[in-house]
Amino acid sequence: MIRYSKPFLLSDHGSNRATAYCYNNKIVTLAGKTHVVWTDTVAETRGRTFDHATNQWGPTIHIGTGVDNHNNPSLTADREGRLRIAFGPHGSWANYPAPWPAGAFKWSAAPEINSLEGLGTTNVAAGYNGTYAYLLHDHAGADCLVYRGGDGPPSLMFQRQRKAGGWTNARALMTQDIPPGYTHIAPSLLSEPSGTIYVAGHFYSTFNSTSIGVAILKSADLGETWADMTGKATSTPIEYGSRFAIPHPPAQDDPRNWGMALDPAGSVWAMAGKQGNCGRYLPLSRWAGTHWDTVDVGHFLPADRLPNDGSMSIDSKGRIHVLLAAASIPAGANEKANQEWGDPTCEVFHLCSRDAGKTFECVQVSPTDAKVAHWLPQMSRSGPNYTFENPMILYTRGEATAKPGEGCQATGLNEVWAVRVEAMD
Repeated sequence: MIRYSKPFLLSDHGSNRATAYCYNNKIVTLAGKTHVVWTDTVAETRGRTFDHATNQWGPTIHIGTGVDNHNNPSLTADREGRLRIAFGPHGSWANYPAPWPAGAFKWSAAPEINSLEGLGTTNVAAGYNGTYAYLLHDHAGADCLVYRGGDGPPSLMFQRQRKAGGWTNARALMTQDIPPGYTHIAPSLLSEPSGTIYVAGHFYSTFNSTSIGVAILKSADLGETWADMTGKATSTPIEYGSRFAIPHPPAQDDPRNWGMALDPAGSVWAMAGKQGNCGRYLPLSRWAGTHWDTVDVGHFLPADRLPNDGSMSIDSKGRIHVLLAAASIPAGANEKANQEWGDPTCEVFHLCSRDAGKTFECVQVSPTDAKVAHWLPQMSRSGPNYTFENPMILYTRGEATAKPGEGCQATGLNEVWAVRVEAMD
């Protein structure tokens, strides 16, 4: 049995993408405190800290301002317990009325250990034409940054912090040979104790009108060279191919990267979902040394629900957590019904497995309200310098509109909620 706290209102000024994006990391637990970040309208990066000893949330901290609702703060921590963050841009500065130098992220490290205080007061530029940062402090002791960026069409870019300061040159790892235009990458990072870095992303473009797949690369030398999961070297940037693929839904279901995690044995897990409600198939996969072992977690949802956004994580005891936003199947429709992102019937479901993915317990953690969407779910993730036993869950509560996630400068106010797993009996 899983016991949860009552939902706690973190903010009533949330952006229409307040807790997006599911493959990112916005929650870090360190020495009895859990720190969370989100985006308030339109592009204000804010954070709060939950103290597990006092069972209380601290005050809201303003960290900085981004360009628009793609602000997307990404949080990590170093070996000393100092929080580090990247946030801000949405591509090239030329797209905006106010200058934003070369689409660089605002990066900063907190002056105090295990505290959000002072985070963002000193910002350093990182990235090139960037959007959708994923920041991770790796086992070797440096920040790694992956993002959608570079020259058009945008690619999955990688940079690593130098010991002497600054960053390595932006390097494309995954790309599409298509005409210039909009692409979506959903980059995510993983670092294992050996020093190996893993990078995953998907291949969406308006040229294809869907994602053609989800892929993963790894590097054993801090990003100097890259290989597929078997260790066979490859030049970069790669284009999508089965050699690099993470198991994912069919191409017509618009497969997306929903994140990665390491289990206590050191095995890599990855999850690929879909954009919108395109059936219930949700493959969760573990790398078994020569191949992926895959389980379908979609059928653990209630039979009247279709997932349209989600992520996965693994806690310090090896329990697998999957967090899903799932909408109701319309009356008379089948499970291929395609509700929009942010459908008003969306609710947040927590799935947990204690047997390495064989079975999952499923609990709805948002209060049912068929007129207001509960969506854009976020969940605790582990990093090289932090882990968690019971996850923190974040989601956005927002009035449903025809296209609730659209409008980069949308000024409407949404709510940001937090739910804690208090115990797992």
